[in-house]
Amino acid sequence: MNLLKKAAMVMFIVFLLIPTAAFAQKNSDVNFSNIRSSKELSEELTFGPSPEMQGSKKKHYAGKFASISSTDPNDYPLIKSGGEIGFLSDSYDTLHYVVFDRIEDISSKDMSLRLLYASSDDYYKDNIVDLEFFKESKGVLTISGFTQFDTLFYDVVTLSSTLPKSEFKDQKYIYVRLGLSEGDYDDYYSDVTTFKVSNPFYIAPDKTPLPAVPTVNAVSDKDKKITGKSEAGSKITVKAGTKVIGSATADKNGKFTVTLKSIQKAGTALYVTATNKAGKVSKAKKMIVIDKTPPAAPKVNKVTITSKTVTGKAEANSTVSVKINKKVVGSAKADKKGNYSVKIKKQKANTILYVYAKDKAGNVSKGTKAIVKKK
Repeated sequence: MNLLKKAAMVMFIVFLLIPTAAFAQKNSDVNFSNIRSSKELSEELTFGPSPEMQGSKKKHYAGKFASISSTDPNDYPLIKSGGEIGFLSDSYDTLHYVVFDRIEDISSKDMSLRLLYASSDDYYKDNIVDLEFFKESKGVLTISGFTQFDTLFYDVVTLSSTLPKSEFKDQKYIYVRLGLSEGDYDDYYSDVTTFKVSNPFYIAPDKTPLPAVPTVNAVSDKDKKITGKSEAGSKITVKAGTKVIGSATADKNGKFTVTLKSIQKAGTALYVTATNKAGKVSKAKKMIVIDKTPPAAPKVNKVTITSKTVTGKAEANSTVSVKINKKVVGSAKADKKGNYSVKIKKQKANTILYVYAKDKAGNVSKGTKAIVKKK
């Protein structure tokens, strides 16, 4: 032990023997409110993964503290406002006394966690106070960030850590590990304690169940409205991609009718959701707009008594059929440009042919009448 520490120990022994000294009293006799100070040290939360993972100079995880679990929430007793966190003793045998003052609302984004701190000596002590903040998930704690205070020349002071509310909004408690060290670069704590405090800005998870996926009737490229059934009173929203194209409210029986801003093309994907009174949105019901529009009547080139094919133009990729007295005498598929050529037997002059086009959805066009010519 160096001479400085030896001298500090001698002074501390003398200090303990003086009955009027506050720290010579029993812990339970200390009234922190009597030593409250207007002096304040303030620091903002520093974010980042656990310092030892970063290879940072801040390696306060070895030595004495290595045997203490830092990830078990059960190691963190709940301290209420004004409650004593306790006494810590450092390498100089200086006592450090800490009380949780309160959490203060300082802005729409930030809160301040305030601790009241006193030490039995303002100089001969391990003066670095680290506060490490943890978040809980599934019973395991992970570090969120830390603040550090230098209490040299302070024997009574308020330690104020500014924490973002958003960082802890899903945390019922804020878990804190408080450690003492002599310098910024120490790789151990001379003493450490853990505690948790209630988070007044905790937002409890909404456990309201999602509405059921709406039941939606078939939608075609001729429909201006969409009908179906969902949770009574829920808001029904219809989207084409990310664009809202209609909405309505389901009646007391859950039935709904949504008027669309425009008729949708065949093949368009529509997504229908229900939003209940709690604001919960159901999973989307995907609907593909059905093709109910028949192709245009085919165009037919001249057919003569010597023709062995009927040619012309129809809807691209449609199936073209030639009929005589309702009997199909030939069919073929139009190409991607709509050109078709249907093989038929030679027909007599004045024979009446009807040419139809049928699309992939099975819609059939009106027939185009063609009369077989002599020439």
